[in-house]
Amino acid sequence: MYRPHIPHPDFVRLVGYGEVKLVGEPLNPPDGEQVIAVEMVDIDEAVRKFEEIGRSDIAELYKMAHRIRNEKL
Repeated sequence: MYRPHIPHPDFVRLVGYGEVKLVGEPLNPPDGEQVIAVEMVDIDEAVRKFEEIGRSDIAELYKMAHRIRNEKL
């Protein structure tokens, strides 16, 4: 649950990309922010969704991760 009265420190964004398989509901610590949805999409859909909300920075990170992964295959 988001708690606006608790100040958030500076943050570091870690972006990961990979093939995943959902095996159950997300687990959250009792006092942590809760995950309300998990959506699995392909890379083009992920990029489109980030660009639609004005987060081209994250879209570019996902495209770069996808490109690097494909170069290793």
